[in-house]
Amino acid sequence: LTLSRAVLNLNQREHCLDLSYVAVSRVETLAGVLFKVPFDFDRFIAVNSAVSIDRELDYTIRTNQLL
Repeated sequence: LTLSRAVLNLNQREHCLDLSYVAVSRVETLAGVLFKVPFDFDRFIAVNSAVSIDRELDYTIRTNQLL
């Protein structure tokens, strides 16, 4: 699905990781994106939570198990 224009509200937390990226990437041009309310850029900075650290460790272990 590709849109020529979209109005997005990135002020609320995502229920799924990277959902904001997918929404913005579906608009054809940057000129077609309108943000409904201002948002803090810090929300795009990766946070090393315990879950993300565990997932990264699991990925490393599983990658080393490949034949």
